[in-house]
Parts: sequence; C-alpha cells; structure tokens
Amino acid sequence: MKVLIGKRAGRLAQGVWRAAGMLLAVAVLTLGLVPQRASASPASDCQYNPCYIQSITNKACMTIQGASQADDARAILWGCIGVANQKFTIQQSPYSGWYRIKPAHSDHQCLTAFVAEFTSDLGQWTCSDFDFSQLWWLGGGGGGKWTLQDASSYQCAQNHGYGVPVIRVTCNGSNLQKWYIFH
Repeated sequence: MKVLIGKRAGRLAQGVWRAAGMLLAVAVLTLGLVPQRASASPASDCQYNPCYIQSITNKACMTIQGASQADDARAILWGCIGVANQKFTIQQSPYSGWYRIKPAHSDHQCLTAFVAEFTSDLGQWTCSDFDFSQLWWLGGGGGGKWTLQDASSYQCAQNHGYGVPVIRVTCNGSNLQKWYIFH
C-alpha cells in the first residue's frame, strides 16, 4: 500500500509542477515579460568576418567594379559569386553609431558616397577619420533588411539596376533601399 501511495504522490507532484509551469508561461506571455530577441547589428557579425551586402529586390551583391584597388572605383550590383570585391567589413567609426564599410579586397579603403555636383554614385576611397561621406548608419534591421544612410548627405544607398553604380538618394523606405547583410 505504501508503494502505491508513493507513486500516486509522485504523479500528483509532477502534475502540479506541469500546471504551475504552464500557468507561469501563460502569465509571462500575457504580461509581455518575454525578453525580445535583439535584432543583431551586422556590425558585430561583419567586423572581422567580411559580409555580403545584397539588394533585396534583385538579389545582386554590392561589388567594387573590376576588383579595383584604386580610389574612385565604383560600387555596382552584380551576381553574388563569392569573390573578395563583393565582401565588406563593417567597423565602428570614431563617431558613435556610425560605421565604416570597408571592401574586403582593399582594407585601406572605405565605401564612400561620392560628393560631387554630377554624381550620386557610391564607390571606394582611401579611408579618413574626417570624411563623413565614408560614415554609414545601419537603419532598420526588421526581417534582416537594412538601409545604409551616409553621414554627409543623410541619403540612402539605392539599387539603381544590375551592373550599374549603386547610388544615393533621399531615404524613402522603398525596397530599392533595403539590403541583406550576411556571411
């Protein structure tokens, strides 16, 4: 008889613990106490391990044209084929919240929003701590989609078509201005 009571007591205790756990889970979910998973910035993932920057509209990757290491080489969109001139590191700049995006094939250069009267192209130029056209804000992140906004004009990088330079225009939230950033 003692064994039978012990088994029943054990089952009863398990049932009580299950019910308590379910009640706690319902309370936590109802009250919104579940910690939200932070949308990790690609800056932490891409600081040392270069990432692709891919347009969400045509799935083409930002690419430094011709794998050039020269200043003034343009950033274009091209099919993602895994070459070094399609990968970028994202590093914290001296200015809080702003990042440098550096082509992996040319570590002394930075993605630059060219500031000229007749161009809105993006490209690469030798990095400088004092060049705000080389500083980028990574906006959004919802669903892994990011906007790239430059500090010199507060405009966003935009897909302008396959094989042509990436441009910067007034930020408007369109999908042409959204990018996947991944390894």
